[in-house]
Amino acid sequence: ATGIGQGIAEAFAKSGASNISLLSRREAPLAATKTLLEARYPETKVHVFPVDLTDKDATDRVIGTIVSQVGRIDVLMANAGYAHDMKDMMDIEADDWFRSFEVNVKGNFNLLRAFLPHSTPGAAVVETTTILTVPAILGFSGYGASKFASHKLFVYLKADADVIASTDKYTLGMRGWNDHNRARLG
Repeated sequence: ATGIGQGIAEAFAKSGASNISLLSRREAPLAATKTLLEARYPETKVHVFPVDLTDKDATDRVIGTIVSQVGRIDVLMANAGYAHDMKDMMDIEADDWFRSFEVNVKGNFNLLRAFLPHSTPGAAVVETTTILTVPAILGFSGYGASKFASHKLFVYLKADADVIASTDKYTLGMRGWNDHNRARLG
């Protein structure tokens, strides 16, 4: 609900979306983004749901709540991310390095698994990732590797036609360098 996520939400509101549901680990930024969007785009209803996507049960509950209270999900934007501090592999704490995989891979896995049973014909899944999946950049081993793994998750989603029969659109958005809230993206 900050940085890139806030920008994506604002683009949808500006385009005339009637409902936008925002998910984030942090409640305060969710509330701030909701207030901002509703002030700028009063015709758009903004719904906020604090959730840690690494928690499968919580993610399932939130997606179920969105579908029952807000309605169908036309576009699923998978934008959650976590990046550890810029350190080489020998200097980074192992738990922080693996947190990138928890959020970027497991979080997206949980999000997709929660969404797919509720997807409707014409629903779109949009993945945002990073250019750091291509070159090896010193200090970003966990982030780059986890975003590469996350991207492959979406590639397999697209390939698995039986699972996504009702989700016929998949888009990849690869962004360049952006250090806004790097370790706090939610």
